[in-house]
This record gives sequence, structure tokens and C-alpha cells, in this order.
Amino acid sequence: MASLLPHFHVHNPVSDHKMPSVIVHHQNMLIKRNVGEFQTLNEVLITFCNEYGLNPSLHTFEHRRLGSLPMNSPFKLTPLESNAQLELTKLTAPITASESQSITLAIQSDHRLCVCVCVAEVVTVNVAVQVGSDPKKRLKASVPSTSTLWEVLRAVENSNANASNSVNITAVVDSDGIVQLPALHIQRRNFSGLQQLCGSTLSKLGLTGNVLIQCDWKISDPPITLNQLNDTINQLTEQKKKVITILYNAVISHH
Repeated sequence: MASLLPHFHVHNPVSDHKMPSVIVHHQNMLIKRNVGEFQTLNEVLITFCNEYGLNPSLHTFEHRRLGSLPMNSPFKLTPLESNAQLELTKLTAPITASESQSITLAIQSDHRLCVCVCVAEVVTVNVAVQVGSDPKKRLKASVPSTSTLWEVLRAVENSNANASNSVNITAVVDSDGIVQLPALHIQRRNFSGLQQLCGSTLSKLGLTGNVLIQCDWKISDPPITLNQLNDTINQLTEQKKKVITILYNAVISHH
């Protein structure tokens, strides 16, 4: 299969680690389920309940130590570690989307983090990323509306990668080792640079339903290497996980 990327040196971040998993305790059984880094616990719950003939709107996952969990956050951004044991518990009333917490992280010009918390509906958005100018090269994925543009691109990489074809959008470098950052065009708007890619969520941009994203690449400004990019993304991810844990626990404690 022809490469979906321009002729740059690429690094495959997907293959560097094993897919995480959770262990669900249900009816005296421990059932292991793989979960993608950008898959939400709610998506795992729906799949699990469908397999066992249960109503997902009447069930949720809980953790023995952490208690209630952020069901609509990507697994990578939850306080859970791989192989965490979850209890499938029954609710007295179904949870509606409007009760979900939406937490947005913005990167300010001085690289400090600005956190905004609001109560908003969390829905699934179907995205198609057109790579380059070929309309036939569209990669699809379904993501929660709280996903940042960077998380959307990583979800697309994960959803479309397989044993015979690695998809790399966020790890493209030129012959000098300088990162080529994605430059996105969405509904007549342009997004580029880590500040926009990591600080803009689909819900914040008002993107719902089916969304087409056109993707090209341009040299990062200032120029950064792949190691510097990975370090920056890892730092942002860890800070966001800590913020989500603190804020979510604060929300739960007030219920």
C-alpha cells in the first residue's frame, strides 16, 4: 500500500508501547479488555455492556481506590494505569450527556497552562482527515468532542494503523531532523503550531457530527526535534492528567 505521507523520515509512536488494558470485575469474573489511549471509558463500557446484554446507560465503571471515574475522557488522560481493575456497578438512574464534565486545557503564549472547566454535553464526533491533496486518502476515526486537535490526529493514527501499514501524522521530520508539524484546514479555518493543536478542542471550536480535516505539514516555528516534541507533549499530557484528577475529584466531592 502506498504511503499516506509526504516523503519525510517518520517515526511510529504507536508501535513503541503495548496497548493498555483494563480488567472488569463482573459477576465474580475478571474480564480483560484492551483499550486505546484515546478511547474513552464510556466507549469501553458500551462495548462491554452490549456483549453481556446490559444497558450501558444504567451502568458505570468505578475504581476501588479512586471511586467514580471520568468516563468521557480519553483513557490516556484518566488517572488509571494499564491493567487497572474496574468494578461494573449499576446506577439508580441513567447518566445523561449533559451531566458530563468538559475540561479544556489551553497553552498560553508563555507556555503556562490555563484550565477552563465547564459543564457541557460530550458527544462523539466522526472525523475524516484528508492527508495531502489526494481526496482518496482520507483516514477516519470517532472521537469525543472534548478531544484537542492533537488528540484527534493521534486517534486517527491509532485507528488506522495495522500490521502492514503505519500511519504517521504527528511524527514527521525532514532530512535535517526538524519536525514538520501538522497544519490543519477545517471549515475555512487554519490551525497550526502546538498552541492551537493542543489547546483547541472540537467542542470549543463548535465542531459536531461529521468533520473533514485537511492536513498538510510545515516546519515547526521555532524549529524543534522529534525528541523535543515528544518531551513537550508528554509534559502537557502529564499536567493535564493531574489537572483532570484534581478537578474531577473536586466535582465528585460536591455531589
